[in-house]
Amino acid sequence: MEFLKKATVLLLSLLLINALNAQDLKTVFKKSYELEKNGKYIEAIEKIKTVYDENSYEINLRLGWLAYSAGSFTESISYYNKAIELMPLSIEAQL
Repeated sequence: MEFLKKATVLLLSLLLINALNAQDLKTVFKKSYELEKNGKYIEAIEKIKTVYDENSYEINLRLGWLAYSAGSFTESISYYNKAIELMPLSIEAQL
């Protein structure tokens, strides 16, 4: 019974952390769109990098676009290639 209690607490803790991370990610993406709209590409990149996960297709795709918009083409290619590696059939990353 004690094991079940500990397992339940652990599971609930992980779910809460995951929910908080998802909300943080949503907030960061929203802020990056606002910065992009105002032509502040470098600031948008820095904002996204605060939640960077090399295994996230969406983050690498977003960073690829922002780096391209900022004129950092080598960096852009690197992020797009990572996105393609994560999702080989991605059309957006291959454009």
